[in-house]
Amino acid sequence: MGTMFNNNHSYPADIFVNTTQIGSINKDNVLYFQLKPGNYDFSWAVRNTDLIVKQTVPQKTNFDIFAGQVLVLRGDYNQGGSVFGLLGAMIAPPTSVITVADRDEASKKQVVTPQTCDPSLCPK
Repeated sequence: MGTMFNNNHSYPADIFVNTTQIGSINKDNVLYFQLKPGNYDFSWAVRNTDLIVKQTVPQKTNFDIFAGQVLVLRGDYNQGGSVFGLLGAMIAPPTSVITVADRDEASKKQVVTPQTCDPSLCPK
């Protein structure tokens, strides 16, 4: 299974499959990796030192992955109450969510791959 992970915001992101970090990307990157067929939770976390942005809560999205499937995912950012400052972010924290994306969204970005991948997730 090939997975491409794209994002529609400018934050650097750490990408997780289940609870394992699979890689990191910047705004102009697409992360490509292969997974064994199965059921997986995908999430991403913002890499940022800003007090408000650090309040971001990653949301998990679950997908069944089949042999031969190519899935293109995108990381979206929801500001929550952070538009009202730190107090707003504490009441309704921003969230990072995963959505299915169109392949064309990723076509103009630089492809990066994980340096390593947990053998329980990735085929040899």
